[in-house]
Amino acid sequence: VAVRGTNHPPDNLVGRLAGRIRTGPFAARSYLRTRPAPHVLEALDWVAPDDSLAHLEQAKWLRRHIDPARIVLRMDSLVGMAEAVARGHGAGMLLCPLAARHPELVPLAEPDDALDTQIWVLSHPDLRQVARVRAFTRFLHDALRDDPALAH
Repeated sequence: VAVRGTNHPPDNLVGRLAGRIRTGPFAARSYLRTRPAPHVLEALDWVAPDDSLAHLEQAKWLRRHIDPARIVLRMDSLVGMAEAVARGHGAGMLLCPLAARHPELVPLAEPDDALDTQIWVLSHPDLRQVARVRAFTRFLHDALRDDPALAH
């Protein structure tokens, strides 16, 4: 059984969509105090995913919208990105549940549906009729479906 954050689950697994993780632009209040208002996204410094995370939708968004010269820090971890943004290194396109852990972060815009990451509960097709696997995947799906950190 796998719980995967992906918008393209593998063809060799079967399962159900349990929810979505929203992604949006955030910055620390301390960082924003150093920047002239209004806070235009393209004019801010950015903490970005590094090449190992280039496949993520937020990395693609940054490549389309932000001048590479505005990227001040690249991270190989989404948790690390949230920490760096919370410490005032720049704005970041962050997973909303990670940003919510940092009260000093403020959203710069509403989350963009195109950046959502689907959460899937998956298993091998040969296992889907095994009672204990069905019970476990149902439990996981229900728990994730009821998680307020996920969009449904």
